[in-house]
Amino acid sequence: MQEGAKQSLRQASSFSRQRKNRQPGADGKAEADYGEDALANPRALGEITSPQDALNDVVAKEAVDLYDRGLYDEAGEKWWALAEHARAHGNASQECTALHNVGTALVMMHELAEAVTCYNKALQVALHSEDRGAQVELYECLAWVYRELGHAAHAVECLNSLMHLHEEAGNAAGLVLATCGLGSIHDATGAHAEAAGFYERALELATGAQDDKAVARVLGDLGTSYVQLGEYDKGVSCYERALAMAVADGDRDREMRTHGNLAIAANLRERDEEAVGHFERAIAIAQELGEVTTETRARADLALVLRALGRYGAAVDALSAAVELARGQSDIVAVGEHLAQLGATKLKYEKDAAAAEPYLRQAVGAWRECAALLRAQLCETRVSAQARNSDNLETAEFFDARLDAFVHLQLALIELGREDEALAVAEEAHAIATRELIALGGKDHRAVGALLADGAEASTDLDARLDADGVRGAAVAAGCPLLMLTLAGDAHVLAWLVPPDASAETAFRSLDLAPALEAVGCSSLVHAVARLHEAVGVTADALDCRGSPRSSGTAADDEQPPHLSLIHISEPTRRTP
Repeated sequence: MQEGAKQSLRQASSFSRQRKNRQPGADGKAEADYGEDALANPRALGEITSPQDALNDVVAKEAVDLYDRGLYDEAGEKWWALAEHARAHGNASQECTALHNVGTALVMMHELAEAVTCYNKALQVALHSEDRGAQVELYECLAWVYRELGHAAHAVECLNSLMHLHEEAGNAAGLVLATCGLGSIHDATGAHAEAAGFYERALELATGAQDDKAVARVLGDLGTSYVQLGEYDKGVSCYERALAMAVADGDRDREMRTHGNLAIAANLRERDEEAVGHFERAIAIAQELGEVTTETRARADLALVLRALGRYGAAVDALSAAVELARGQSDIVAVGEHLAQLGATKLKYEKDAAAAEPYLRQAVGAWRECAALLRAQLCETRVSAQARNSDNLETAEFFDARLDAFVHLQLALIELGREDEALAVAEEAHAIATRELIALGGKDHRAVGALLADGAEASTDLDARLDADGVRGAAVAAGCPLLMLTLAGDAHVLAWLVPPDASAETAFRSLDLAPALEAVGCSSLVHAVARLHEAVGVTADALDCRGSPRSSGTAADDEQPPHLSLIHISEPTRRTP
């Protein structure tokens, strides 16, 4: 179960899935497609060429067996030994293959940076020996890993090299895949117009090669780019062509994915009943094929559309089914997201805070579990890199994108008159990413390694209990009041003022800041913060502070800082015992 949760977390944090994954909003609009990854996965183990030497042949077979059993570290060590032996005896082909498979083992261990090093070593051997076949495979692997690491520019370089090799060999199918790969990279980075250009070129190549399967696949990718550009008619036309080809070929998997994409396009065009029909067809085919991941995704997307149509009961049923399917797959991220949507549906649409609370608590519990897994990964990274500090911005981004469950839980608890419990949730929401990022900050990698070796849970003084008394204790210890704020909408803030006196009451207010924002010409709190930053920059410039805008020539000398009104919390409320 824990290994499945780790894999779920890794997928949710990957470069391609950060932008391809669903991030459903309150308006029920889906923002991703049901396409396939246009880049090749790491080389399959079935393609390994066994060394000729009898002893090495035995070692290579042992490595394959270890890999098949999931013992990637041990398999990688054997392949590394084979690479050393091959280099010593001048066997470039064997050295390249062994290094390639060390990289593959590292990918399976999610050690992507180390995999890049191995793949590049193998590539240098392949370039020196002019092994074009090995170069193609390694450029494919490097493009995939670079994309997962978020190094889009390096991935593009690899794909351009791939295209050059395929052009030299006259490999039309390879050219189509490499061109689609370039489209996928640009799609993932938000450059949808450029992506559409690559997919249009890939469609020309696939059509010219009379490769119907490639044509159908490219049509799906091109349709998605058009939809993301808001060119819905073009996108739907591509999807409908792809669907007709899938039906004619009996390709049920592509038919399923295309129905999913047609549903998203219909949803974006405000044709929700049409979207429901496509989602239901996608779900039926997914059940037929045993595609649990796609079925889970489609049920959750269907729920958002049903919710937008006011069919809340049906939406709850669809989300509940998605939760159970995700649990069966040990997909902790999907479980957390679907539970959060369930809670939001109960709270915001059915106006039932009591029914929403358990779902939201379970969602917060899922993110708590993710925090523990991320902490373990952080510790492992520090040990392997022998680093005292290990920044991990992905952790902060992961929780920043998933704060809705914490916010909705606070709203539910406040509606139920339990402001103290809501304060504790606010504290956890503020601290969950930070405490995992800086945990064990006072210990070096050797001390962290010793803790991990003993099987002990890594903990620090940061792991204080998260409850209202703990927050009040922090205010008393600091000798100053604490102001806890939660942004619960564009102009809505939940605010607690915690006094430094243990006997004093905590003040809570639910603040509607729309009038104050309107008075200063701001459309939202985010807008107001941006204006505040602007005011600070202008003031810094006027005072000739280091790093002020004047030094970079970006602010006018006569610009005046905008006036922002202060917002006060008055008349402390009595704290419920």
